[in-house]
Amino acid sequence: MDDWMSRQIQLAAAQLLLHIGLILNCAAHAHEMKPLLTCASSTPSFPPSTPPLHHNNSIKTNHILTFNTKYLKPSTNAPKFHTVAQQSLLCFNLYLQLHVDAGNMQEARDLFDRTPQRTLISWTILLSGYAKHGPVYETLMLFVNMLCYGLVCPDAFVYAVVLRACVEVKDLSFGCGIHAHVLKRGGGVFDGFVDNALLNMYASCGNLDNAVVVFERIGSPDLVGWSSMLSGYVKNGFEEDGLRIFLQMICCGVELDAFVFSLAIKGCANLEHLEFGKQIHCHMIKLGFGRCLFLGNSLMDFYAKCGNSKGMRQVFSGMCEKDLVSWNILIMGYVHNSLYLEALKVFKLLIEEVSDCDDFTITSSLKAITNLGNLDLGREVHGYIIRVGLESNHYVVCSLLDMYIECVNHETLNHRARVPLRLYNYFEGRKFDEYFIASMLKWCSLRSDLETGEMFHSLILKLDLNSDSYVMSSLIDMYSKCGISEAALRVFLRVKDPEIATWSALISGFCLNGWYAVALELFRKMQFDFIEANEFTFTSVLLACLALEDLQKGRELHCKILRSGFGSNVSVVNTLINLYSELWHHKQALKLCSLVSDSEISWKLLSKACMKAKDYEMVHELLGRIQQCYGFIDQYSACDILNSCANPVLLNVGTQAQAYMTKRGLISHPTIGNCLIDMYSGCGKITDADLAFNSMPEKNSLSWASIISARVNHGHPFEALYTFKDMQWKNNLMVPSTFKSALKACALTGMTDEAYRLFMSMEEVYGIEPSEEHCSCMVEALGRAGMFEDAQEFIKGMPQVKLGALI
Repeated sequence: MDDWMSRQIQLAAAQLLLHIGLILNCAAHAHEMKPLLTCASSTPSFPPSTPPLHHNNSIKTNHILTFNTKYLKPSTNAPKFHTVAQQSLLCFNLYLQLHVDAGNMQEARDLFDRTPQRTLISWTILLSGYAKHGPVYETLMLFVNMLCYGLVCPDAFVYAVVLRACVEVKDLSFGCGIHAHVLKRGGGVFDGFVDNALLNMYASCGNLDNAVVVFERIGSPDLVGWSSMLSGYVKNGFEEDGLRIFLQMICCGVELDAFVFSLAIKGCANLEHLEFGKQIHCHMIKLGFGRCLFLGNSLMDFYAKCGNSKGMRQVFSGMCEKDLVSWNILIMGYVHNSLYLEALKVFKLLIEEVSDCDDFTITSSLKAITNLGNLDLGREVHGYIIRVGLESNHYVVCSLLDMYIECVNHETLNHRARVPLRLYNYFEGRKFDEYFIASMLKWCSLRSDLETGEMFHSLILKLDLNSDSYVMSSLIDMYSKCGISEAALRVFLRVKDPEIATWSALISGFCLNGWYAVALELFRKMQFDFIEANEFTFTSVLLACLALEDLQKGRELHCKILRSGFGSNVSVVNTLINLYSELWHHKQALKLCSLVSDSEISWKLLSKACMKAKDYEMVHELLGRIQQCYGFIDQYSACDILNSCANPVLLNVGTQAQAYMTKRGLISHPTIGNCLIDMYSGCGKITDADLAFNSMPEKNSLSWASIISARVNHGHPFEALYTFKDMQWKNNLMVPSTFKSALKACALTGMTDEAYRLFMSMEEVYGIEPSEEHCSCMVEALGRAGMFEDAQEFIKGMPQVKLGALI
């Protein structure tokens, strides 16, 4: 440590002497120089007593040193130094330091190679220059040459510089070699610089075991040591261990800084640990870090990733200072939490108040518009992009392209559907990357535009993108969605070492075109090639098993999914639920519900499976779980639940279901209203059925048929006929079941003439051919009125098919 301090004092003194010498030199030659005197970047010539060391000749710099009476700084044109024959070592180090400070590493290396004497200070200056200005790997090579030179020994500062260079190039093996060299030299080399540098090197390179060993060897680690350990845990995915280190820092009384707080907040964000993050937020405010802009942005990102949009907005509103990063985090946070309208409101406010944005702002806003499917708003943002001059930004154009692809109706032939192709033509002649090509292939697949897709296939070959898995999977997907599975297979076979994305695209494409058995065979071959499946692959092959109704294969895949670690993936679990539900194993499907959260369960599939198995008790249990987790159910699931309650014993459950559906706004749907009428009718509550019918804001033909049938079945034939007349008067569309109920009402009231008139009007007026049930009702009406001869004549006049049904 003392050697390092003395070396720094020597450097400072040398710089001061050089300043004085340069001033005197400028005064002596004032008549020969311009008012602004400059110093050349060339170096004094020293007799090369030692051969030059290896260095990188590719570095070329035009920096030179400009001098005035106040300071030294880089310049462009300057005469060379007039050097004397003999230069002291102090001046040599000074010249070397000036070249390094100006970033002239090539000139500094040339000067270093020509010097007859190289002290530790000389080596340190050049090593620090490479570590700062690059190329960083030259620091490691120079350190090796220093050891081979043999006349000087590295000190703690040199070791720290080289270890920092190992972090930059991620060379763990070289760092371990330096550690071994330090240990070999003995404990006298170790100091705070070396310890912290070793700790940072191991933590940054992901070798946390050795980092822990170094950390534990330090008696009293300072803030840098603690921060390095915390950073290593957080950046390598061990956030829980990192947060434990953070708590130890607090317990040990370490004075925390903004960097430590940002790492702790990042760890909470990655774990989505909202409560612990809130406690850290409170501790920050208590220690006076509440006004820090950097930490404010970190806190906003934390709340956004934890799904707490309200907390994110509160942090933003409470910030005394906001930069563009703050606005961008707020917009992206809303997008991350699916609050797309709020994101666009903030974007509008940013333009109005700050009048400044970057490509990140635009891409986030376009993502919100894409999810909303609002093409008109997207076109407005497109106009803004052109006005601010971002239309040539690659990231903006790719996001704009995705917006048009997702929002345009590709089934139409209007001019908007051609916008992606116009964007491509606008960028024609420029360099296309894999993301742009993949987006265009997606556009071709959505439009089933094989001709344009083949054009992009030719472009892929021209740009030599055959090895890019993202592009090739998009190309396979395009051919599959255009219905040419053979072409997709040919593309796949030309891919060298296909990755999982390519396999998934091929298997999904074969399932899409109905080649389910081939898709399963491809999946088997993928396993033989030791390619690990992902959620998209498992979803595709499970759907293939469902289409083939192969429960055995589905169970085998289920075991494979559990072994692969996808047993709790939402998409895979819902597909498994669908498989078991459709193949009559609803109890197994219900067991899978415990693997995912209630809010992510497909309740429609479960209710449908339970209804198919007539397990009404399980349907009612599902209703209870849906109510507890505020789950979403559609009209079909609601109908299944109400139909399961059409029994007097289950009336109480039915009324609870009605209350829940009324609260969720589902009861106004005509289909659910019809099921509600049938439920009360099945429970013998005709008054409640009438109330449900009269409360419906919108009635369809099935609604009228349901209430007419309910009134007939509960002994109110006259009311049924009155309702039938009302239905005719309001010109509602007639259905066969309505006539069946009306004919039955005529039979119960003895109105044979009315029954005959209705029967004849079915085909003549409404175009409904009478069925066997209608004929049976007509015969019943004649028989109840004692008109047996007319009933016999009616039977004789019926077709043989319908007569057989009556017999």
